[in-house]
Amino acid sequence: KRWDLIFPGTTTKERINMILNVAKYLQELGRVINVAIISPFVVDGGIDWVKERINELGLEPSAIHLQKRVPTYEVPRLIQLSKVGIIPWENISKLHKNIPTKLFEYWYCGIPAVVSDLPPCAQFVNRAKGAFLVNPDSIEEFSEKVAYLLDHPEVATEMAEIGKDFVIKEYNWDVEKIKLKKLYERLK
Repeated sequence: KRWDLIFPGTTTKERINMILNVAKYLQELGRVINVAIISPFVVDGGIDWVKERINELGLEPSAIHLQKRVPTYEVPRLIQLSKVGIIPWENISKLHKNIPTKLFEYWYCGIPAVVSDLPPCAQFVNRAKGAFLVNPDSIEEFSEKVAYLLDHPEVATEMAEIGKDFVIKEYNWDVEKIKLKKLYERLK
């Protein structure tokens, strides 16, 4: 696969810093990972700020692939070119209510994930077991779980298969439309 780690989506400086610091942490352990960040880079300073952070952290620029927004239909293909997905959400109240659809995209595309341990994520990860939950503020925990999945491809494959099966069986429109119809009937 082309990338060891991928994050496609809207970024914040905190998310970008976490992803880059994971790469830095692993680089300091002697492991250079290939990272893809696909985003409109709407943070203050945009993509130039991200490039500055890469230089400040002493990361190998060729190992960090920055790509501006891509058509939605391209995202699955890019995820499938990756080994591990990351969701480094900040521990803020707003994100205690949001469900990251990115998690389901990773699973459907057949890759495991390392995810911030926040209530919306945990409710699905604890059921599906297709990702690792980590402290949202811990570079070390994110790094260790990413490295574990890269070092144990059989575990990564098993987690990815479990996640994909979970999405296919429980979180698809055929299943959800039945639930929605029952809800509408109760509301009549």
